[in-house]
Amino acid sequence: MKINKALVVVLIIFVIGIVYYGFLFYSGNLEAPIQNNSEDVSGKLMIQGDNAIAVTEQEPGTNVYANFVLIKDAGFVVVHEINTDGSGGDIVGVSALLPTGQSNGTSITLSKQTKDGEQYIAEVYKDNGDGIFDKNTDEAVLDGEGNIIQTTFGISTGASPINVQL
Repeated sequence: MKINKALVVVLIIFVIGIVYYGFLFYSGNLEAPIQNNSEDVSGKLMIQGDNAIAVTEQEPGTNVYANFVLIKDAGFVVVHEINTDGSGGDIVGVSALLPTGQSNGTSITLSKQTKDGEQYIAEVYKDNGDGIFDKNTDEAVLDGEGNIIQTTFGISTGASPINVQL
């Protein structure tokens, strides 16, 4: 009889722990440690509710990769240059349409060659339903405080190559 009571108490504590963890994760208050090629990107992860993006340092070239994208609605990853005031500048690349849910190793072809030492912004945009990116009709995804879901990343000749398995 005592074993049954102890088991019930353990199960109740376990269920409470699971509910608490789920609340933290789905409310966007949990910073998930996401691994890609043994590189920890948790410090570069912008997560809010059902939307998140992580992009690590990239090698110079005409392609960049979003290590991790989580989107509530189908959309795009859009890469911007950075203006002198730190805001997003000209668009230099857009991913293909991403489905709802999680995507890893998303390739984005750029309109220019990146150079060592440059910085860029990757933002998440929601598709307007036509499957084609249009900066005038597709909207940047915002968090609960009205901030764009975005992350900055740098270009470095010393960056670890990102291996994407297809």
